[in-house]
Amino acid sequence: MLTFSPCEGFIPVYVSGVRYGWGGFALLTLILSVATIAGMVTFTWLTLIGLEKLKLRWLERYESGVMGGLLCMLGLFVIFFEK
Repeated sequence: MLTFSPCEGFIPVYVSGVRYGWGGFALLTLILSVATIAGMVTFTWLTLIGLEKLKLRWLERYESGVMGGLLCMLGLFVIFFEK
């Protein structure tokens, strides 16, 4: 949960740690920072391991064309479905 929304998930912990003063606040902030960075690095590493198993050489070769096509489709969706 800390990786996806660190601020929202940690607010109750901050509120309950008010009684420990600024030292407790600094410690909670340090723990939150380390846990968030560790979670992000771990999930990124796991994603890269999974992507290495996929054979996406064709996507690497035609990346510019694929991205251009996707951006054009997105533009058309915005034009047609704009309220």
